[in-house]
Amino acid sequence: MKKLPLFSLIVAVTAFTAEEPKSEATNLEEAFKLATIKGEFRSVYQSNSNYNSDGSTKDILLGGKIGFETSPLNGISVGATFYSVNSVLSSAVKDLDYYDNADKKGYSLLGEAFAKYSFGAGEIKVGRMELDLPLINSDDIRMIPDLYTAVIASYSPLKGVKLTAGTVTQMAGWENLSDESKFAKLGQIIRNSTGNSAVWNSFFASNNSASDSKLYITGVTYEQDSYGLQGWFSRQTDIMDTYYLTGSVKPYESDTISINLMAQYMKETSIGELDSYSNQAGNSATKIDSNIYGAAIGLESKKTGLNGVLAYNKAGKKLGTLNDGGTSYFFGGAKDPLFTSADVETANGAGGVSAYKYQLGYDFSKIGFDGLNTTLAHANFDKLNNQNSKESDLIIMYELNKQTNIAMMLSKIEITGQNDNNRARVFIKYGFGG
Repeated sequence: MKKLPLFSLIVAVTAFTAEEPKSEATNLEEAFKLATIKGEFRSVYQSNSNYNSDGSTKDILLGGKIGFETSPLNGISVGATFYSVNSVLSSAVKDLDYYDNADKKGYSLLGEAFAKYSFGAGEIKVGRMELDLPLINSDDIRMIPDLYTAVIASYSPLKGVKLTAGTVTQMAGWENLSDESKFAKLGQIIRNSTGNSAVWNSFFASNNSASDSKLYITGVTYEQDSYGLQGWFSRQTDIMDTYYLTGSVKPYESDTISINLMAQYMKETSIGELDSYSNQAGNSATKIDSNIYGAAIGLESKKTGLNGVLAYNKAGKKLGTLNDGGTSYFFGGAKDPLFTSADVETANGAGGVSAYKYQLGYDFSKIGFDGLNTTLAHANFDKLNNQNSKESDLIIMYELNKQTNIAMMLSKIEITGQNDNNRARVFIKYGFGG
């Protein structure tokens, strides 16, 4: 099952994912001569009317990525990708989703540097890379995606079945929370995400292994034309375990109307050093104990070009624990598979939340405007203590050709007790090579 299309649609066009090189090399020189070179130029204009209550922001940025992958030699290939974001114009207040937190400037990094071994229906990849798994993903909705140091193996023993397992140790990119241009240990990123909380500072000060925490992940996916099922487990050592299950079924499909029913469930629990610490008197705010489930229905009419989604998420409530029983939200959108998530607002990290999303899309090729699509979405998040929020998004996408697309997103975010935030974003992307 694919993630519900909201802003993820924008990044799906000209997506930069490693492809199998076209030819098998017979020697090392040939492996480099037959290498695949590809990349993407990006430019963006973005504005926020109320950025973290600091004021308004306006930015124009240029950047992108360029990389290569050798042709496989005896099944082994290597690759690397260079990423960059550079400010052209900016206001005094900067949106740090696009800049390095350390110095509030643009940055560049070697985001991918990997070796890959392919064998039949399997693959092992080691090094720096983009990942797009339900519990750890690139969240590529800004200028530079989230990037990881990892070892990931996948194998497909049967048609429609895929087994995945691996370990992730470091993260860079826009949700790194410290110095986005450098790869930091996942444990350190968790520590940064907890802010200056005294109870969390005490935990990390007395448990050095937690700052070195790494992620182990394994999953099984089963996909057929009319249904799919995924089950995932991850262990963030000394911090938490996560269980995730999602499935979809298409009970009816035709050119006039197709129906897709979806469900999901995610559970997180403290383990190891954090579990022991959170059970001590006065430390319950660090205890991770969350449950959240979701359901959605997708409707599509290929005949008319219309499509729509109705989605719902509900989180358990456990007062006094982390986020009052909400999910951990240590990695932002990099660990947010929830159906109702919008570009900014989400049910992730909120105990007791009831979330609803309504979405309507239209493919203008049905009336002669090939490549033009629009999506209008609204999400409501009813949270504890009346800390409610709403987000409305209008997305207009135009694909000029296979290489070039333009995407515009207008958003209005309303949070109880805060000034409304009106956001605008225009992306121009040009992909090349491959």
